[in-house]
Amino acid sequence: MRRSGGSSENRAIRVEVRLYGEAARVVRKERFISELSEGSIVRDAVEDLCGAYPAVAEHLLTENGDVRPAVNLLLNGRPVRSIAGLETRLEDGDRLFVLHAYGGG
Repeated sequence: MRRSGGSSENRAIRVEVRLYGEAARVVRKERFISELSEGSIVRDAVEDLCGAYPAVAEHLLTENGDVRPAVNLLLNGRPVRSIAGLETRLEDGDRLFVLHAYGGG
C-alpha cells in the first residue's frame, strides 16, 4: 500500500484504474486495482500503476513526472485538471480513467 506521509494506522482504499488506448496496449489489460492508504491522491495511483508496469510511465508522464499533455485523467468521469490535478484526493471506490487524446482527421 502506497502513500507518503501517512501513519501506519491509515485505512486502505481501493481505486480502480481503467486503461484505454496506448496505456492499455502497453499494460496488456484494461483494469488495474490500486490499493492505497486513506488520504492518497491521484499522483499516488499513477505512481502505483507505473511501479507495477514501468513501461507505461514513458507513455503517461514527462521526465518531470507531470502527466503528458496528450493524456487525460478522469476521476469518476471528471477531468482531474479541472479539480486539483495530480493532487486530487482519492476516496475508496473511486474510478480513475486513463485516456490518450488522439489527433488527426
